[in-house]
Amino acid sequence: MKTIITLFIFLILATPVHAEFTDTKSVACIVGEAADQGPEGMLYIASALRNRGTYQGVHGCTAIHTKSRKTHITALYMWMLSEHYDYARGATEWRSTKTKEDKTRVDWNSMVFIFEYKDHKFYRRIKQKGDN
Repeated sequence: MKTIITLFIFLILATPVHAEFTDTKSVACIVGEAADQGPEGMLYIASALRNRGTYQGVHGCTAIHTKSRKTHITALYMWMLSEHYDYARGATEWRSTKTKEDKTRVDWNSMVFIFEYKDHKFYRRIKQKGDN
């Protein structure tokens, strides 16, 4: 029994935090984050999501999607387009200008502002000592 518990704990700890990107989940995240930002806004979010390398902290991934099929197709196209060029100019984080309260755990003081598009500001993390 101890061996099974130890193995179970090892497997949990060994599981990578960064999820493998899938088109379906990425499109859901893009729609959740930027459906009201138009194709260009979706493209910036898609590109920043790729730069980030993980779904962790992307609240739009868990949003309930009631948007049209056309919106999802546009998000998929922007996701595919973002694979070939960094439209977000290195940004890995973004925040809405609509909300006053910051519910994220991001240290915005360790970020450099890159650009703003509609209701989103895009940031890149400043390299700290010890960063690879």
